[in-house]
Amino acid sequence: MNTDVVIPAAGLGSRMGEYTQNQPKCLVELDDHTLLEHQLTSLTDFGIPRSSIHVVIGAKGECWTQSAYERIRSIHDNVIINFENTTKGPGFSVKLGLERITSNSVMILDGDIILVDEVLTTLLESDHSAVVSKLANDRAEPGSKVVTDESNSVIDMGKEINPESFPWNIYSGICKLTGEELSIANSYFNQSDSEEQSICDMIRYVSSTGTVYNKEFNWGWENVNRPEDLTNAQEVGQR
Repeated sequence: MNTDVVIPAAGLGSRMGEYTQNQPKCLVELDDHTLLEHQLTSLTDFGIPRSSIHVVIGAKGECWTQSAYERIRSIHDNVIINFENTTKGPGFSVKLGLERITSNSVMILDGDIILVDEVLTTLLESDHSAVVSKLANDRAEPGSKVVTDESNSVIDMGKEINPESFPWNIYSGICKLTGEELSIANSYFNQSDSEEQSICDMIRYVSSTGTVYNKEFNWGWENVNRPEDLTNAQEVGQR
């Protein structure tokens, strides 16, 4: 199955301190390579052509300098600019990416994710729409919650939800939409308020009508949100 990839990387990286003072998170380096370069290597090694990988970057904010833009373009030339990255939610970056895809399957990969090949392979080789998540350690663990039913299908998702029962899962920032679920995602972005929403809001909407499975990986990926996450990301990158 041919699959396009959308990498929404238009965020400001405010929790990364000096690492993102003059550059976006996708340019933070890990073992002498940027997070974006690590992602591109993993994807192209899997056989995804660069022309099918759509990187959505920002235009506003201190981190989005001309030098940052030029560096990203030197790494990857299939770039989409989100000129409203400070006023609209991450879902808008996904919308811009979906407008460019040419296949009936898309993987959405946050621009600050490091992952091992096994996670990537499991998701891309699946015939179904799916999210990647890990089991929450406790009720206070930060992140977007993923709640599933007996068939391991997503039934609820988001940071603000309060599930009655524990445990639940924590969303990784990695998902795949294909077939009917991709069509539902496109219809979601036809709604007037969708551009202000998060990616999780979009997946939640899709799962309410279609079927999105949960792929649980308690290892093998790291979402780099804080400077201390770089240590874990380095361990993931060395596996």
